[in-house]
Amino acid sequence: GLSTRRPRIRTGTLPPPENLIASVTQIPGQLLLTWETVRGVRSFQLECALLTDGEPPLWTTLYVGGQLRHLATDLTPGQRYAFRLATIGGKDGRSAWSPVVERMVA
Repeated sequence: GLSTRRPRIRTGTLPPPENLIASVTQIPGQLLLTWETVRGVRSFQLECALLTDGEPPLWTTLYVGGQLRHLATDLTPGQRYAFRLATIGGKDGRSAWSPVVERMVA
């Protein structure tokens, strides 16, 4: 008989997400991060680094998942943080990182 399965479509290299925005919330020590979706993405990886003068950023993973937003909590008010985002999926597994977004926490 005939197969009823749809043929697999190979996803090429996925681009990094666009329009990563870090917004201050009304709660001290929190930032709301939002971004746009990417066609073919399985999930996103969001990383954060505390910015200190003269030191390279030490990136830590804040979130891995399929949502288009993440509430970063337990941040230190008055400190500056950097955020970057990548897509997970496609033939390369993970995209390049998005442009870094920096924000002071209220």
